[in-house]
Amino acid sequence: MKEIEVKILEVNRAKIEKTLGNLGAKKVFDGDIETLFFDFKEGTIIKQKNVLRLRKMQDKTELTYKKVHFTQTAKTAEEYSVDVSNLEAMEKILENLGLSVIESMQKHRVSYTLEDARFDFDHYSGNYGFIPEFL
Repeated sequence: MKEIEVKILEVNRAKIEKTLGNLGAKKVFDGDIETLFFDFKEGTIIKQKNVLRLRKMQDKTELTYKKVHFTQTAKTAEEYSVDVSNLEAMEKILENLGLSVIESMQKHRVSYTLEDARFDFDHYSGNYGFIPEFL
């Protein structure tokens, strides 16, 4: 899957949600997300500006590799994801392959879809709780 990502700061969530609703957008997710980012000791993945993440969203867990490309206006990525039945077991597999957790994040996300676009309101907690909610 190809992903094009643009982050918008300092949004009026209530106004945007109302507009999305008026346009026929559907709420598709409202929940907490736990994310673990992995890399080798040498930082091979990060040095290439790519991402390997293990993410749990309510009852769904997925492993994703993103090959990231940056432009002046957006971040695009070739994204490869697989569903995983057990976060802890997948974490142990990755560790046994020589990868380790380099960062973890927790956030609450509310998502809407409209045609081929997805709109995510993210609010971080924990170490990243200082970041204001963004779209």
